[in-house]
Amino acid sequence: MAKMIGKIALVILLLGIVALNVLFMNVSGQEKISQKQAEDIALSEISGEVTEIEFEEDEETITPETLAQYPNRISESQAREIALKEKDGKVVNIKMEKENGKLIYEVEINSGSSNWEVEVDGETGKILEVEEAG
Repeated sequence: MAKMIGKIALVILLLGIVALNVLFMNVSGQEKISQKQAEDIALSEISGEVTEIEFEEDEETITPETLAQYPNRISESQAREIALKEKDGKVVNIKMEKENGKLIYEVEINSGSSNWEVEVDGETGKILEVEEAG
């Protein structure tokens, strides 16, 4: 159990380091660090093994111009239906965002004892990710 917590902490730390570097790069104009450099920095802070690295670009604000780029997008109600087929419960929030060039619906579902976040591709309706929210 402690080993698993260590791995989770390492992944979270690594994501934080990468995110801070991207923010720093955006502000200062400096180059991004490499994946290897991010791993080395994370491992210098916490011992363990890097099991996953995820890089996310900043989310873009959804504007009418953004939506015009996706004429075949699914509707919010379709995203809701797709997400509820994946996780039964009550939809408490739906947010549309553009992340890494993709239009995504983030659907938050309360299933009684758990809260879930289901990401639905805004163009294809494909489930991209399902994770339990804290």
